[in-house]
Amino acid sequence: MARLNWQARIAQLRRDQHINISELTWRVADLLIEAISAHSAGSVSGTRRWLLDIGRQVIAAKPAAAPVFRLVNGMLWSADGADSAGDVRRAAIEHLVAYEASVEQSTARLVLQVSEALAPYRRLMVYAGGDIARRALMMIATMRPDSPPQLYCSEERPGFTGLALASELAAAGLPVTIGIDLALFGWLPRMPVLVVGCEALSRMGLVGRLGTAPLVALARELELPVLAICPGNRMLPEEYAVDIAAAQGDPAQIMSTADDNLTVSNAQLDITPLESMTAVISEGGALAGPELRQALAEIHIYPGLRG
Repeated sequence: MARLNWQARIAQLRRDQHINISELTWRVADLLIEAISAHSAGSVSGTRRWLLDIGRQVIAAKPAAAPVFRLVNGMLWSADGADSAGDVRRAAIEHLVAYEASVEQSTARLVLQVSEALAPYRRLMVYAGGDIARRALMMIATMRPDSPPQLYCSEERPGFTGLALASELAAAGLPVTIGIDLALFGWLPRMPVLVVGCEALSRMGLVGRLGTAPLVALARELELPVLAICPGNRMLPEEYAVDIAAAQGDPAQIMSTADDNLTVSNAQLDITPLESMTAVISEGGALAGPELRQALAEIHIYPGLRG
């Protein structure tokens, strides 16, 4: 019964197209903890094979979700040296519980690093920066209430996440200018810096919200610094490539239609070359060039997750 239950929950994750990445990773961690706790005792090798199987199924449900891959990858490594089936389960659960316990601390460190990186700028453009950008900008505004940074952002269709960012920051006293997504290209020449979010990062490049790549390309033409906000759990080993073509949102976010002659594309992601980033801001600070590549090289994929 437990097997049917976790398989059904994985299937639900696959169908759910409106969940944010933080909530998704929490749900995956909870699902894995419950499934592992309910798993019947067996041999060490059998338990390891089962753990790998459920891990691969979870990753396959959300292949573009870097934090989910990192969560499963870390779980498998943590259980790799266990000597008994019980120890395999115990080590895996301990890793998942430790992840849940560390989320807010990691987020707080990242917010601090981003606020320090953005503090020198009186005016800045943010695209798909998410909650980290919001919290960092509010921290800066708290530190200097008489001269908060002026934000330029867009509505970020089709989810309109930029509207929420603009509304909350404006309510907190920051001067905000918001426009349609294409407006950013016209405003960018007047900006001192471009700040972008990150869905995943590897030596292949930065996977970001659709529109990130052309916006960064223009910033580089204008010789503007480009800062990417990237939580550490979105950094990936070279062997794991995010299939951006498979990351499609719900077409109904754009329009509902029954016309066979009309195809609605809700592509979600694009990829930007790593060398286009001036720096990547993570929990440990700013990374660029050889330092960034070294940090990525130190992430090792669990052998059973290759291919």
